[in-house]
Amino acid sequence: MGLALKYVSSGTELYCIRGEPVPAKEGQFVIIPKNTEYSAHGYDSVTKGICIDLTDKVIENEAFCSRLPLNTPIDCYGLSGIGKLMYPIQSRNARTSGSLDKNRLSFESFLKSITESVITLGVDIELVVAALAKDVRKQNTRMNIALKLLHVRDFIRARYFEKISLCRLEMISGLSKHHLTRLFKASFGKTPRAYLEETRMRVARKMVLEQLSLK
Repeated sequence: MGLALKYVSSGTELYCIRGEPVPAKEGQFVIIPKNTEYSAHGYDSVTKGICIDLTDKVIENEAFCSRLPLNTPIDCYGLSGIGKLMYPIQSRNARTSGSLDKNRLSFESFLKSITESVITLGVDIELVVAALAKDVRKQNTRMNIALKLLHVRDFIRARYFEKISLCRLEMISGLSKHHLTRLFKASFGKTPRAYLEETRMRVARKMVLEQLSLK
C-alpha cells in the first residue's frame, strides 16, 4: 500500500525484490518503495519480524524516497531512533513476533514514531550525502558511507557513558581511522572524539539543570 519497512527480529529473511536477492539478517531492516513486486521466505531456521506499510504523504513523495537506501539491508541499531523502536519486538519478552504488550507503545503511537524516524533518517542521509560530495564521487558509495557515519554518530549518542576508542568506532563502521575521522568531521563538523566529548557535556548540563529544577 505504501513504503514498506521489513524488519527481521530473528533468523534470516531472503527477499527477492525485482528479481534480485536481498538477504536480511536479525537486527536489519529493508525499505521497499511503493508498487514494487517482491517475495520473501526464510532459510532453514524460523524467521520472525514485522512488516509495516507507511502511507504518510511525506514518505510517499518520490523526491523523499530517492534519499532513502531502498531495497538494501540496513543494520537497525540506532539509526534515527528506528533501532530503539524495534528493540521491544526483538526482545525475548515479546509474546509473539511483532506483538506490542500493554507496557509498550500502542500500535498507533508505534506507527507514528516509525514514520517520523524514517523521515528523520531521510533528512539525515540527505545532509550527510551532501557533505560527502567533495570527498566521494559515486552516489552509491556516498549513501553507503553515510549510513556508516550515522551508525557511528548514533552509537556515540547511545553509549557516550562508555569508554569509546577510535579503534572501536573503526570496527563498527568498517572505515579506517583516518577516513572515519576525516569523513565524520566533514559530515558533522567535529571529529568522533570531539563529538563524544560534546555529547557528554550536553548530557551533564541537562542533568544539572534537572537537579536545579527539583530544588
